[in-house]
Amino acid sequence: MKTVLFSSVIQWLDLTVSTAVIIIIGILIAQIVISRQKYVCPKCGAVISPKWYHFSASLHMGSDRVVKCTHCGRKGFCRRVD
Repeated sequence: MKTVLFSSVIQWLDLTVSTAVIIIIGILIAQIVISRQKYVCPKCGAVISPKWYHFSASLHMGSDRVVKCTHCGRKGFCRRVD
């Protein structure tokens, strides 16, 4: 009985560790992709590169995203620069 219990604990431990590793790798890849995206403020024309935590919590429609301009302070939809 102890060996069956021990093997099931090891299986769950393997599953949780591998899931955690996959989630961490996904977050790191998302941060790299997000850090390379830039947006243009429609009011002043400044190029904005938002932090990943602001980017992930902001609203978006297509390639437009609600970000705050670091130059003029406007907060609204800005178009992504390709």
